[in-house]
Amino acid sequence: MSKTTKKLIAEHWLSLDYLLFGNMANKVLDEDTCKKYTDSKTALLSNVADIYKYFGYSKTVFPYNTVEEMFDFIGDRVDLVKEEVAKIIKTPKHIKALRKEVESLSESSDITVQSIISDKFRNYSLDQLLLRDCLDECADPEKLEKYNFKILIDAHKILRSELIDLVK
Repeated sequence: MSKTTKKLIAEHWLSLDYLLFGNMANKVLDEDTCKKYTDSKTALLSNVADIYKYFGYSKTVFPYNTVEEMFDFIGDRVDLVKEEVAKIIKTPKHIKALRKEVESLSESSDITVQSIISDKFRNYSLDQLLLRDCLDECADPEKLEKYNFKILIDAHKILRSELIDLVK
C-alpha cells in the first residue's frame, strides 16, 4: 500500500469519527459498539476505495505533513462539509423531498421529523466527505450510468446506513 493511500485512509478514518462524534469513536462508544462501528467503518472505507479505483481517483496532494496538522485539517474539513450540507438541505428541492417523506409517515410511526432530517444530514455529510472530491475530479458521465457504479453506490448506501444506525 502506497504512502498516499495510507494517508488517505487515515484521513477518512479519523474524519468519520469527527463527523459523527466530534471526537475519536473509542472515546465515545462502549467497547462492543465500538467494535461493531470499527467493522462497519472498515467495510464502508473499503467500498469507498473500490469507488476510487473504479474512477481511477488518487489524491496526491495533502495539505498537512504532521499528525497535528492532519487533525487540524480534518476538523476544518468536517466543519466545511457540515456547512455545505446544511445549505444543500435548505434548498427548495430538498425541503420538498423532506416534506414529502414526512407526509408519508403514518400516525403510528415512531420516526420523528427530527430523525429524518438528522439521517439525511448524516448521509449527505458522509457522501460529501468521502465521495465528493472523487466524483468532482473523475466522474465520467458514462461511468456514472454503468451497472458497476450502480452496484458500488448501492453498497455504499447500505454500508453508510449501517454505520449511521450504530451511532444513533
